[in-house]
Amino acid sequence: MEVKEVCKSLTALWDASQEALTQCKAHLSQGSAKTFMASQLNGTKTDLGSNVLFRIAHAYAGEYKRLGITKYAQLEDFCRQNFANAEIQDCVTALDEVEEEWQDFFLNIDKESFEHSDPQTPEVQVGDLFTFASPLIDFDTGEQVSVKSLGGGDKKVLLIFLRHLI
Repeated sequence: MEVKEVCKSLTALWDASQEALTQCKAHLSQGSAKTFMASQLNGTKTDLGSNVLFRIAHAYAGEYKRLGITKYAQLEDFCRQNFANAEIQDCVTALDEVEEEWQDFFLNIDKESFEHSDPQTPEVQVGDLFTFASPLIDFDTGEQVSVKSLGGGDKKVLLIFLRHLI
């Protein structure tokens, strides 16, 4: 990888992330977090690419392919090794800032979504052990469920954890 190409990719990722964040904030301002999330997650397999929340994943996939990498760690390692370069520093700093904005956005979604939930319901934290019996909240009904209870028979379960986008 070359510094110029990595900076080009980091800038493209910043652009995609910032544009998606702006669109998500605009959608959210028009209704509740529940309505917003439902509108983003209700779709078919063929239209997920047009979904605002999935657009960033597509951008990362495209840039990884362009750079010839398969893992975020490879990009991080390159940036760390070349951090003395001012252009790399600027690109990494900008991307870090938009990632912090996403973190704040999702914290606000969490806060609004679970504002009226049972305070006794434990929240899943980074690093927690997650099993098929772990309690979850059904976003549609607000009821506590487990992954195990969602499946069964020929029914398949797709879990999407959108906490960290990369």
